Amino acid sequence: MTLPVDTLTSHSLTGTKFSTYRLGGALQQVAQPETVESAVIVLEQAKAEGQPITILGWGSNSIIASQGIAGLTLITRNLTETRLDPETGEVFFGAGVFLG
Repeated sequence: MTLPVDTLTSHSLTGTKFSTYRLGGALQQVAQPETVESAVIVLEQAKAEGQPITILGWGSNSIIASQGIAGLTLITRNLTETRLDPETGEVFFGAGVFLG
C-alpha cells in the first residue's frame, strides 16, 4: 500500500503507544493522516486490498490484544482540523480534536 506523505507506517509500532492502558502487541500497518482527504485515500486503498481496518482515536478505554492488530490501524489523533461556516454557523471538528 502506498500511503499519503502525512501518514506513518511501520511494522515496529505497538499498541502500547496508542492506548491509555499502555497495553498491546504489534500493529501490522499504521496510518496517522493529518487531513480528512488523506484518511479517505488510506481507507479506500485498504478496502480495495481487502485489508482489515481498525480505527483508533486517543485510545481511551481501549485495550489492544497482545497479539496486536492485523491489517491497517488508522489513528485519528492528527485529524485536528476545526472550522466554522460563517454562513450557516456550522462547526466542524476533526476526529482528533481533544475536547477535554
